[in-house]
Amino acid sequence: MDAPRGFNLILSERQVQPECHAVDTFNFKILEPDEISSWVGKAVLSGDLIASAKDDGDQRTSKQYLSEETISRNLVLKPVIDIKSWSAQRGMEGFLSTPILLMARLWTVFGELQGPNGERESGEWAILEDPWSKTVTLLNSIKNLQQAPVIRTIEPRDGNWLSMDRVNEELAKVIEERRRGNSNDSNVSGTVRSMLLQKWPLDSDQASIKDCKILIPGWLIDSETRKILHGINGRLYDY
Repeated sequence: MDAPRGFNLILSERQVQPECHAVDTFNFKILEPDEISSWVGKAVLSGDLIASAKDDGDQRTSKQYLSEETISRNLVLKPVIDIKSWSAQRGMEGFLSTPILLMARLWTVFGELQGPNGERESGEWAILEDPWSKTVTLLNSIKNLQQAPVIRTIEPRDGNWLSMDRVNEELAKVIEERRRGNSNDSNVSGTVRSMLLQKWPLDSDQASIKDCKILIPGWLIDSETRKILHGINGRLYDY
């Protein structure tokens, strides 16, 4: 076998038989399809590898696909799950995985918190609506979000999104703070100072609320059945 000196990496599009790995005179490693998918997917989602698509004028009509122009304007969260570790912990081997992006919604709220004694404190909050896990969570920072790569993007079912009637209510719940306040109580033994948690709710009537699309990293898992692996919470969802 002719090959450059040193270590060589071979990418195989098919499963490789065990005996193909044993060549004493050749320093190499063969990456099989599942390993290649895992490596490429992790590199794309972390931003180390930039994915691009050929401009062939193809017009996608499926609701599960978004145009490249739309995707390029969206940001993507960083993955928390390492698919190799995730599969090893569950004893899952031999499945194919394809990196994807899951559609979610980013709510930006500008407004004021109202203190118990009439205080007002202005602020800005970024809130993630995750229709896959059906959760609403406060994001600590959106400054380090990356530009979304151009890869397949999947939308959830329409019923998974918050209805407009519930948006203000759910956002207010997430933004509301509980702060410690001093309270002096008098009794026969004297004055006792206690620490109480006081509500600082959002003034929803005066708040400005905007939303935009945001993307969550994930993988399509092809095992016994096709599933979606959520790149943040590590849960599987039906495809």
